[in-house]
Amino acid sequence: MKLTDVVSQIRTETKTEVKKAREAETVGSSKASATDTVALSTGSKEVQQMRQIIDDTPDVRADRVEALKSQVESGEYQVDSRDIADKMLSSLMVDEGILGK
Repeated sequence: MKLTDVVSQIRTETKTEVKKAREAETVGSSKASATDTVALSTGSKEVQQMRQIIDDTPDVRADRVEALKSQVESGEYQVDSRDIADKMLSSLMVDEGILGK
């Protein structure tokens, strides 16, 4: 499921919940003590969990950057030219629509 589908589903569910809450509010407006409630859908909770995971994940893997940096500086870092060529061709083919992602 795409993230955009989840967000769209949450928006729809949220609109439905707001509408139901408003309807309940108008029906219950004659009662003296009305309380507000919020109910999150399962999809909304999952999105919140995903967002928390993303927020907790560092943008840069400092340990990996440092290891590569030291390899480059010491001359130990070796790149296979065939791997680079393969990735470049694959990327070009995807961009041109020849291959799927």
